Amino acid sequence: MKDIKEVEETIQQLINDKSITGYRIEKDTGISQTHISRLRSGKYKLDNISWEFIKKLYLYAKKELH
Repeated sequence: MKDIKEVEETIQQLINDKSITGYRIEKDTGISQTHISRLRSGKYKLDNISWEFIKKLYLYAKKELH
């Protein structure tokens, strides 16, 4: 479960990083600004998004945050 926790924490860091705009995430990942905004506002939870989105956000976060 350590690996899952690391994925969640990495994506959460990306979501919390306001210096990376929703527009930029959309252009780089294909995930709409609306989805990013809803994650940032808490309307969407990581538990309820698709595996495809999780993979894209995780890989993007690894590239952008580290």
